[in-house]
Amino acid sequence: MICFIKSLPHLDAGYLALSKLYSAAPTNYILHIRREGHDVKKFDSVTEATTFYEQERPGKEHNLLVILNPMSGTGRSFSLYTSVVEPFFKLCNVRHTLLKTSHVNHAYEYLSTSDLSYFTAIVSISGDGIIHEIINAIMHRSDWDKQRKTPLGIIPSGSSNALAWNLKLGDVKDALFAILQGKTLEMDLFCVISKGSRIYSHMSIMWTFLADIDLGSDAFRALGTSRYTVVALLRVMRLRHYTGDLFFLESKGTGNPITTGDDGFVNLQYIVGDAYQKWNHVQGTFDYFVASNLPLVDQNFLVSPEPSPQSASLQLIYSQRMTKLQVLKTLLDSSSGNYLKEKGVVQKSISAFVLFPHGYVYSGFCDSCSGKERNGFLDVSGEEIDYSEIRVEILPRLLSVIVP
Repeated sequence: MICFIKSLPHLDAGYLALSKLYSAAPTNYILHIRREGHDVKKFDSVTEATTFYEQERPGKEHNLLVILNPMSGTGRSFSLYTSVVEPFFKLCNVRHTLLKTSHVNHAYEYLSTSDLSYFTAIVSISGDGIIHEIINAIMHRSDWDKQRKTPLGIIPSGSSNALAWNLKLGDVKDALFAILQGKTLEMDLFCVISKGSRIYSHMSIMWTFLADIDLGSDAFRALGTSRYTVVALLRVMRLRHYTGDLFFLESKGTGNPITTGDDGFVNLQYIVGDAYQKWNHVQGTFDYFVASNLPLVDQNFLVSPEPSPQSASLQLIYSQRMTKLQVLKTLLDSSSGNYLKEKGVVQKSISAFVLFPHGYVYSGFCDSCSGKERNGFLDVSGEEIDYSEIRVEILPRLLSVIVP
């Protein structure tokens, strides 16, 4: 049995439960209205249940664009759609159009050029990868300032589903009812400039150890979230020491309002030009580096309890020298954030940063042995970008997202 439960404001403290009973009659639906734990209404007919729901539900009409990545996570997104999402939408009379992606950047290509005025929301059935594509497609449109206000809904089906967990949408039933109710929140994004191009994203920028785990684990994708543990243990056994130059601007508080620049796109306040040269400067070896505008980069990995979807800042966390034992502690107790108390771990609330990443050497080699240096990964919300200079700036309350 699949049971969906969510409170409806117009039913006082009531709860609506829609249950699909998988029996000899697969279309047998039962609808319960529960008040204070007691059933007060029950229907055995789909028609009766739907009619009742039509009378009681909020008046907002739904015309959803649902974007599904069949390859996300362990490849169960389409099964989730056909067995749970589509029946739920039919029962609740939610109109939707399905886009099933067939290649990388399919969602980006579609959203960049299509007329989106028909849709009341865009819904992702995927992990964070499709969300990254959706955000960049919207923000690179000429009408970005209008389209960014189209709510983004999330039905999690990826490996980590980081944004979903941060928005308390990690459970599919919570995600479905949130979409039905349509409550929204304007969350922060950030912009990355890499080789002159803009990349917009929603979660984190990782370098060194965490980027090695995330992007270095793609070959083990069939293992699901267990792949991160496998690669992490490999990296701990042979720790990499990176070198680089970091400039950062400490947080300005509430952040600047979103405006349109001379080029027609969102105006960047800090990272254009050479102003960064007057910011705080850290150089040398880096063993740990992450900047995030959300607490979680994974369901079970708390980067920091400080950030929130509307904090108007990034939490920058780095260490210039961590022992293998310290790194192991971050893995064994990743859900608590206690690693932030470790000696040498620095945390700053920032508005922008510029990073010049250099190569790495393995633990046990002399850092000055430049001939042994190798390039690593730069990871933007789970997506690999060019290993070169990046400039990053927080953009407060830029994107409308659906929340419980």
